[in-house]
Formats: sequence, structure tokens, C-alpha cells
Amino acid sequence: MANAREAALTKLPLELLWLISAHLTPADFACLAVGNRHLLNSFSTDAFSKFSSVRTGTPTDYERIELLSRISRDIPQYYPCFICLCLHLWRKIQLPSLYSPSINHNISPRDLDKCHLIFELPLASYPSYTHYGFYFVHLQLAMRRFYHGPEFGIPVESLLYTEVGANILEPNSLLIQRDVNNLSGNPQRGVMLTLFSAETRICSTPPGLCMRTQDIAVVARKNAAWIWAGRGYAIMRVCKHINTLNSDFYDILNSQIKRYCSTTDSKAHADQGKCDECNTSWQLEIRTLDESRTSLTLTRWMDLGPGLSTEDVEWKYRLDCVVSTPPRQEPVDSRSRFEKESIQSGFPDALSEEAMYRRNVALLRGNRFQRVMTPVRGGFYILRGDSNTKTDSPGCLIL
Repeated sequence: MANAREAALTKLPLELLWLISAHLTPADFACLAVGNRHLLNSFSTDAFSKFSSVRTGTPTDYERIELLSRISRDIPQYYPCFICLCLHLWRKIQLPSLYSPSINHNISPRDLDKCHLIFELPLASYPSYTHYGFYFVHLQLAMRRFYHGPEFGIPVESLLYTEVGANILEPNSLLIQRDVNNLSGNPQRGVMLTLFSAETRICSTPPGLCMRTQDIAVVARKNAAWIWAGRGYAIMRVCKHINTLNSDFYDILNSQIKRYCSTTDSKAHADQGKCDECNTSWQLEIRTLDESRTSLTLTRWMDLGPGLSTEDVEWKYRLDCVVSTPPRQEPVDSRSRFEKESIQSGFPDALSEEAMYRRNVALLRGNRFQRVMTPVRGGFYILRGDSNTKTDSPGCLIL
């Protein structure tokens, strides 16, 4: 019966096939054309005429993306690139890492409103100023794997990342990067160890990739009042809407430091909140690690969305280059989604927020990071999740 139906379609008069094609979308028409050799010979001239070969900034871009998305379902080793509108091998993607190359596509002046296609998630701020470069393509490939299966994209474990650095710490001055390899023993006067770590989890209802990041600064306990050095220059940020340029968060951070320095408590009261604009949850606290060291920790939770389109508000409106306000949606708590509702939260090895903090500070005790993490140029140490989860050598970011 199936063969009879196939024969009936291919044996229809060409005029009837053209009448059928008039009711199809450009992507449907193109998919019909590649159904077999007869249809391709009949429609090849017109089936692909409405698709641009490069980004034009017109609706034809979306038509091409729709076609590429459908084709990639049948060849899972390729993914559609929203920047150059071509298919690329996803196994050659450069995972977020220190000194990883940025996306090497240019956006023409007429497409400046598409800057969110090539900009990374803004995570770099005081104290770590991390080099973790997370782009939309990482969100896209992690969620593509969730939607369609392991052969379609990267596992969330490959996005795990930890970075340790050091800075010269002076009151009311700029932080100057210092080679961690030149440190000996515990942090001393004038030195601040910094750690940044990132972890991602997937939620299924509604689908979305959630991220938790943690910035930690460790200084000598007697220098706790200096822990936010360079107040006139440094910017500590939760998101693009909440940072120390915002008077509220500036006061919160100052209050944390004053409370800690004025008491003998080993753990000051933590401040926490959520951004009403981009739904980023955060927690800020100062703790005593031991008799000689103090830590300042900023933890953030973000819901980056379903990864289906660069126009998704959960992604687009987090970027510094997007200045308009996102449309109001029903608020969903990013922290709760990550900690309680994500698929990975039920795994036996899932780390809670407190467990993540303990793991991170354990790397700093006795400079343990120098033994278990990989040194890279510039005096940094990194630990990437892909060392055990991704066997293919990462090539260029975009072909």
C-alpha cells in the first residue's frame, strides 16, 4: 500500500504537483522537492528560490532557519547556525573555557539589532572577572540534545567549569592580575584568591536550561574590610539590571562588609533577592573560612530558556547589547527551578548550593587547586566538565 501511494504521488501530472506546491510554505515546498529524484527534477528551479544564501535581515532568514532545522533532524551530527544560516558539525563546537575564541562571525551594520547572536552571556564581574564564554550556541546544543537525543548535542555536564585566579588587593585601587603560581601558602596581605564556577541543569516543565554560578573572593581575615577593593572602579553585578552601580546593591554589599567587620560571627547574615526584569535570583554572603581567611560569595541562578530561538526573551534580554525591556511574563523562580525542579536535581551526585560552596572553597584550601586543576597561560587554573564527558577534540567554534 505504501508503494502504491508513493507511485501515485510521483505519477501525478506536473500541473497538479504545482497546484499542491502553491499551498505549501517555503520550507514544506523545499522538503517536498527533496523527497525523491522525480520531485527534485520537477521543482528544483523554484523550490529553493525563496531562500537567501546569507543573512539578509528579512523574513527569508527565518524561512532558511526553518528549512535547516528540518534538515538537521535527519542528520543529527549537524546543527543549524543562527548566525551564518548554515549547518555545522556540533562536535566541533568550542566549549566555554578560559581564552576560548569568540564566535568569528561579523554582523553587518544593518543587522546591529542582531548582536545577541554573537554576544556571550555577561558573567564577568568583580571579583573573578571570569573568562567563561557562554554563547547561545551552547544553550541551543544542550537543549537540542534534550529534545531529540544524545546524538543531537552536548550534555550539560560538558558545561561545568571552575576557574581560579589571583589579584593584588589594595584599598581603593584597581585590582591587578597576579600569577597564581607565584603564591605560597595561604593568601597574605595584598593578595586575593578568586574562584568562579558554573553548572547547568535542564528543567522539563516548561523546558529550559538553568544555570547556577558562584563567584568567591578569599582574603586574609584581617583584610576583610578590603574585600571590595577599588570601589571607584570595580563593578560587582548580579545581572545587567542589578549591580554596584545600582545604589541598592551597592548599599547591600557595603552593609555586608560592615556587619561582618563589626562582629565576631563566623557567618554574616546573607542577603538575597531576584531581578524583576530578567528573573535572575541571587544570594550574597561573607563567611569566615578559618582563623586566618574570609570569603565573599555571590551565587546567581538564571533560567536561560528553551534554546529554540535567539529571540527567546529568557536569553536575549540578559545581554548588555539589548536595551529594550522584555515583555512581562508570569514570574518563575530560577533558583527553585534549578535546585528543586530540574532533572539533575534528583541525581545522587547533585550538589546543593551549600555543597557547591564547600567544594569550591576546598579547592582553595592549601592551594589544592594547583594539584587537581589545569594551569593555563596568564597564571589561571581551570577545571572543565568535558574532560570526562566529551571525547571528541573541540575544533573551531563555527566552521
